[in-house]
Amino acid sequence: MDGPKLIEANVFHSIQNTLKTCHENRVKYYSYALNLIVLIGFVVVVFLALYFSYKKKPSAYEQQQKMYKDQQLILSKIRHYQEQQKNIMTSPIGNL
Repeated sequence: MDGPKLIEANVFHSIQNTLKTCHENRVKYYSYALNLIVLIGFVVVVFLALYFSYKKKPSAYEQQQKMYKDQQLILSKIRHYQEQQKNIMTSPIGNL
């Protein structure tokens, strides 16, 4: 035996269909919200990466200063090497 039913079968199926529709709508809205949050997060990360990479780019003056320092370093190494060569040639051991 099935036992007594408190509601009719048509009402039960109607409530079940309504609940199923509500669940589908909720899942749809949650997926839209999740996709929107992921999109916003991705855009923010890309924007921040581009912004900071632009911000760290040296200006023309800084590039000139770096090039000048590099040239001075190379010239000082050349001078040091020339002095070493001169010292080797003037030392008594170098004249053997």
